[in-house]
Parts: sequence; structure tokens; C-alpha cells
Amino acid sequence: MSMQPSASAVVVTAEASRAGPILEALRGQTAAAELELVIAAPVAEHPRLAELATGPFTGLLLRDADPIADLAAARAICVRASTAPVILMTETHCLPDPGWARALIDRHAQGAVAVGARVRNANPASAFSAAMFAAHFGLFCGDQASTGVLPRHNTSYLRAVLASPDADLHALLADEGLLHAHVAARGTCAVIPDAQVHHLNISRPASALRHAWLGGRSYGAARTAGWSAARRLAYALAWPLITLRRLPRELPRARWDGRARTPAVVGALLLTLAVHSLG
Repeated sequence: MSMQPSASAVVVTAEASRAGPILEALRGQTAAAELELVIAAPVAEHPRLAELATGPFTGLLLRDADPIADLAAARAICVRASTAPVILMTETHCLPDPGWARALIDRHAQGAVAVGARVRNANPASAFSAAMFAAHFGLFCGDQASTGVLPRHNTSYLRAVLASPDADLHALLADEGLLHAHVAARGTCAVIPDAQVHHLNISRPASALRHAWLGGRSYGAARTAGWSAARRLAYALAWPLITLRRLPRELPRARWDGRARTPAVVGALLLTLAVHSLG
């Protein structure tokens, strides 16, 4: 337990039961003995989380937070509490293969400031799952390494860059577009196929469209900060044109990992983009 960790794995959950699969996947990592677990959850969940988080880890840090109220704040608490030079961000619905942590740690050792994994679709049968996957992770399901654009939510970072004195950590974790621009300005960002995760996507139409709406509202609020009322109104009225402009850009780069590009899937993607643009 006294070994200095190579990486801190950040887990954020509102309920201990939801963290079971990701904690099991972390316990199964080939580099598990080099990992520090940093978990943010309501304090009432801590006893059960301590039971679930047993394993060869270098240590376990439990912090009180409400991720439903403020997910970015919960993640920021974990980052500040961590002691390892590398931060591995996780989600409870995205499970890594056993070699995931080892591959990320090694790529950081080669000089990368941020490293993303190859993302696979864990539930490709649903048209909306395939559409959500294509929209968010289609760029990252190939088997070739790349540099530049990073996947969101399940990327690793050098702690010194993520929590640098000039960084507004909460703001960066609340908008990963800003976060990725921040780290890209400070070094190499890489995506490596040797690190692989399986992402469970929203599959129910109502839930997918609600997610798209809320995502559009959040993105729009961040982007239009400081705009005049007239400019905001013009963009709001132009949402159909924005959707049509986005579709030709999204379709060629969308990959459908495990699902054919059927009319149903393309229709689901178009509807999702429309609702996001409207939001």
C-alpha cells in the first residue's frame, strides 16, 4: 500500500452499486498494482464503495461529492486529491480492457500530455445507440494510432498539466472542448488502439433526444456567452440550417462500430443532430 502510484484512476458515482463494473474492470488491469483509486460519491455510499474497491491498488481515496448536482466539481475534487503523475478519467458505463491502464501510462512516459483510448460500442444493436456512438466516438473506433483530437470523458492526462496553477480546473472539466484545447497547447495529445474501452451508449429514443437537447443547451450557453441578444436570436432561428450544415460533416467521419449504416441509424443521427442544434 506504500508504493508510489503510476496513475490515479478517477471514479465518480452517485451510487456505489453503479460503480461495481468499473471497479471490477480496474481490479482486472494488468497495471492494477500501480493504480491509486480516487472515488467521489455521497458520503453515505463510502462504506459500500470501500468494500467494492478492494484489490492490489496502491491506495484508495474516498471523497464526498454529489456528481448529479455538479459532475465537474466531483471530478475536480478527485484530481486535487490524487497523488499520481497521471490521471485516468473513467465513467461507470465505459469499461476498459485489461491492458488499458498500462498502455496509457506507457504513452505518457513517452511524452504525451493527454492520451485517449480506442472506443468500441458496447451495445450496437439499437439504432439510437449506434447514432450516439457515431456522433460522439466514431472518430475513435479505428485501429490506427493518431494525434490531435481526443475522445471525451475517458481520456488520461498528466496531472501537472490538468491541474496547473494557470488552469481553472472546474471550468475545464465542465467543458472538455476547453480542456482539450488547454492540454493541446501544452504538448502531444495521442489516441492509441492498444488502450481500448467499451462504451455503453444511450439506446432509448426519448433518453437519447433528451441528452441531445441538454447537450445543445449546455454547449450553446458556453458558446454564446458575451453575444448580443440579436446574434443569439439569429443563431436560434437558424437551427435547421445548422443541422443541415453539420450532417455532411458528421456522416463521413462517423463510424458505426458493430452496426451497418442503415436508414434507421442515419435517421436517428439526423434527429439527434437536429435536437442538439435546436437546444
